[in-house]
Amino acid sequence: MIGKSYPADPIQQLFCYLMTEAPKCFPNHPASNIVITGTLNFVTAASLDYQTQGMKLPASAKRYTTFTRNISGIADVMGVFIFPASVPVTAYIAAIPDLMVFMLSANDVLSFYKEEVAGEELNRVSLLALCDNSTKTDVLRRLIDSTVEAHNIISDILKPNEEALDAYLSFSDGYIWAHAGLSRYRLKELGVFPK
Repeated sequence: MIGKSYPADPIQQLFCYLMTEAPKCFPNHPASNIVITGTLNFVTAASLDYQTQGMKLPASAKRYTTFTRNISGIADVMGVFIFPASVPVTAYIAAIPDLMVFMLSANDVLSFYKEEVAGEELNRVSLLALCDNSTKTDVLRRLIDSTVEAHNIISDILKPNEEALDAYLSFSDGYIWAHAGLSRYRLKELGVFPK
């Protein structure tokens, strides 16, 4: 925002206000910029989703699904929020790319069943299968492998800082169990998680 110009729409006004609050939550910290850019990317992704409805995705556009998933998933923002202010940015910033992979891939895997049952085809698994000319099962296996690999890398990066590692392990455990426990994901139907 430049000067004192505010949008007329109350939702846009609130959004502008919230964007100015990030630096107050993380003063002189790169995390505030990650929160702002990640939030703006999310808004961009929502606009893209609307404007590209019905778009035929060329098979050669393999990276497009990852691009749109990265900007729509706000995993970079959530990654920053995992760590308490007492953890220095140097202890966790190198793990953010793998945190993004972990969160987005785990969500894609854990969301797939409900999306498949509903006949949804505009999800990362289906789109990657289409672009790779592979089966959805193969894509799921790759996403599971990348989720596990990212978890191991994150744990290794954070190992020198016990507080950072504990924060991540608590988050990752809660992230998986939240998906398992929410009825919208329908995972109990598979008998994978206890009822």
